[in-house]
Amino acid sequence: MDEYPSWSPPDVERRTAFVLNTPHVLGAVGEVVVVAERVEITDARVWLHARALSNAFTERLTTEFRAAGRAWRDLVATDGWDAAGDPPEEPGLVMTEVDVRLGDGADGHDGHPGHGGHGHDRVVSVGGSGTDWVATWSWARPEGDELTFVATSPDGEVTSLRVDPRLLG
Repeated sequence: MDEYPSWSPPDVERRTAFVLNTPHVLGAVGEVVVVAERVEITDARVWLHARALSNAFTERLTTEFRAAGRAWRDLVATDGWDAAGDPPEEPGLVMTEVDVRLGDGADGHDGHPGHGGHGHDRVVSVGGSGTDWVATWSWARPEGDELTFVATSPDGEVTSLRVDPRLLG
């Protein structure tokens, strides 16, 4: 019988995920409350995954988004792409108004704007189908034994979440 060598791509990295026991409120934009649910870490990057709590307001925005999407698709079908213009903006984008930064406890930077930390290389994505109400922030992984996420709502309220990657394996 021939031997088949095992192989894995050289760019495979170990990713460790930490699911929060209790969703941590990052902030609010009006009636949209954004909660952290999961942190993922590799040797190179850190991701913070969040969602908006479902309530009557988010459901209304979702319903309005779907109606606007139908109207936009109808306009594309009858009058063409140029006449229709851009599709409606998904309501979940409002979650990006919560400014989330990554600092690390080791160097004393808390990630808050003006206090140092890692905000310059942050990547934010929102989405799914347009009604998922999920957001992910990503940064280059800083040095240090502890990660501190600092979130600032548009009204100025600041919250923080600390994670010790050593507990993640």
